Amino acid sequence: MRTSPHHQSRGRARRLRAAGVGLGLASVLGAATAAPEVEGFDLVDSVRVDRTHFDYSYTLRVRGDARSYATGTFTVTSTAATSQIMKGGVAVGGVDAGSFVRTNDVFTVRQDRTVPLDTTALKFAFSGSPTGVDPSASDPAAVRIGQVAFLESGGRPLHEGSFPIASENPTAGANLILRANLFGSVANASFALIGASGQTLWQGALAAPNPAELASPRYVAGVTVPAQPFRIRVVAIASNGHTVSWTSAKLFVPPAYSMAIAPAKGVLAQGESVATDIVLTSTTASGFYVIALILPAGFASSAGPWTIALAPGARVDLSTTITAPISGEPFRRYTIGVRAAPSGSPSDAQLTNVRVLIE
Repeated sequence: MRTSPHHQSRGRARRLRAAGVGLGLASVLGAATAAPEVEGFDLVDSVRVDRTHFDYSYTLRVRGDARSYATGTFTVTSTAATSQIMKGGVAVGGVDAGSFVRTNDVFTVRQDRTVPLDTTALKFAFSGSPTGVDPSASDPAAVRIGQVAFLESGGRPLHEGSFPIASENPTAGANLILRANLFGSVANASFALIGASGQTLWQGALAAPNPAELASPRYVAGVTVPAQPFRIRVVAIASNGHTVSWTSAKLFVPPAYSMAIAPAKGVLAQGESVATDIVLTSTTASGFYVIALILPAGFASSAGPWTIALAPGARVDLSTTITAPISGEPFRRYTIGVRAAPSGSPSDAQLTNVRVLIE
């Protein structure tokens, strides 16, 4: 573990932007699918039924599409006679457009252990209630609210830009850009950050696209992240007079520190190992934190978990190596997470994700 001052090398900072934020942007662009998709599943429990059968329970890793859903459920089925689905419905809850969700609910498969589990035999069908959609969708003036995200400045010199934040939760006190993708004929748009008890913490207008980019759906506003939990609310008024409202399913919990994970490269061969940096920067955080990687099945790391001390204004760099699985479906994207939690308070954990592609 290495601790360094704020003026740590700019090269590493640029690498963090390129690997962490750049992959985040790629995931946004890849989110325009027909429905949320299952990226993978994680074993959480196993129970022996008889000499050859076990019941295995899995949670899902879900990537949202270009729409938001107030509620959602995946139904799991199997085409293999040796894999019997005992519990097939997995409640996902609300899914925001382009978001990444790890479910609490599980599906359970009874597997004949004399035959390997064929993951390709498992099929996942999504059903949900879209939100942020004008009910008069057939009207040319109808409006739909797509992905809403926080952006931060980044990039290398002469190639600066605004990119989605790497962390799931923005840092308290950070000055960021809020971007909402609004589709259709929008006459007016606004946003608000709503506290957990319903109070308005911050509100303002969403600026229309630049006149030179009239076809762009991106509306933006500057915000200062509050130091308490909140949801995002976006309201759009269509030119036909209809009002469309959307409130994030996610409750944002701003930490007193920022966190980023950056593999040296984002495209790996099967079995390849890649150096990976984890960087924590404190604003007002103080005390000991437990840092751990959350890896998809088949991945491995050379180090961690770590217990580190954070002080206001400090920066801590952690180095490890992540190894991709030696087999599996080629040209598939996986989400790697890093989790930080105050010692003795795991419920206050924060999570940052990065996506990698396995060739």
